[in-house]
Amino acid sequence: MYDKVLSFFDDFQISKGIIPNENGFNECAKCYFSIGEEFCECLFLEDLRRRQFEMIIYRSEPITFDHVSLVMNSLGKFHGISFALKDQQPEKFKELASLSFEQFWVMFDSETKHYYYGMMRRMTAILEEEERFDLLEKFEEAVGTDLLATVKRLVSSASAEPYAVICHGDLTTNNSMFRYDEQGKAVEVQWIDWQFTRYASPITDLVLYLFCSTTKELRDQHFGNFLKIYHESLSELLTRLGSDPAKLFPFETFLDQIRKFGIYSIFAGALLLPILCADPATIPNFDDVAEKLDGDESFFENIFRIPGDSKHAYNKKVVDLFDDLNHLGCMEKVAE
Repeated sequence: MYDKVLSFFDDFQISKGIIPNENGFNECAKCYFSIGEEFCECLFLEDLRRRQFEMIIYRSEPITFDHVSLVMNSLGKFHGISFALKDQQPEKFKELASLSFEQFWVMFDSETKHYYYGMMRRMTAILEEEERFDLLEKFEEAVGTDLLATVKRLVSSASAEPYAVICHGDLTTNNSMFRYDEQGKAVEVQWIDWQFTRYASPITDLVLYLFCSTTKELRDQHFGNFLKIYHESLSELLTRLGSDPAKLFPFETFLDQIRKFGIYSIFAGALLLPILCADPATIPNFDDVAEKLDGDESFFENIFRIPGDSKHAYNKKVVDLFDDLNHLGCMEKVAE
């Protein structure tokens, strides 16, 4: 990703007179060197802490309008480069997109899918516990019984064309770092952990952050603003790169794509929301997850235990997620 995709994104911006670290997309740590040899893969990356970037302590530190605005602005720029390349250099873009193949959801196959189904069942059980049977029924009608087939369809490029872009794939609170000014205001963001990049709908990145990293209270106040920030950022850079956003990704199309792909945040939230509320001692090293799927029956039963004092917060996050997506129409028009 660093050597071929992000470096080409930089070169493409520069060729259009855009300086990435001044007025383009540059929200990722510098990569000084990489080794791609199988079983010896490694990256030598910039230490963002030396530039005063910090992680959010997501169990105790609130996500603010400033945090989300920075993420939406950078996300719009990142996706805008894909749209421009796709428009102007389709063969080169096809080459780059082929490097961003699905790596996460393919871990769950016919032999291991019941582990994920268990995590999803934990989530839907909250709707029963909170007596939100209306939301449960709408969700089940929308996605059917083969949950993994549905989520794999949601992250496939075929379902998203002609609007598929290269996505970060795991853009969450714990994969972003912020720099603050002297007043404590977030003024700059950097993204980390690019190992799950995919070629898919840009909405999969957008809703993962908006619905799994923010509170309903923040969304209720600023959701429309966040969408506007994202789309204006995408359109502005896309125009400077020499393409027409009104042709490639107009705002109404953007909203329609949210309705089609927004439900993806539930599938990802089944795994992410417990992390945000769980007892830290029960959170696994995700490098070991694929190995655990091979035969440890108790693995997914024992991880992400929600402590009693966090149970209410977890239940609220789950119900809020379903409720917001329902109001947006995301359970009416799931991508095919």
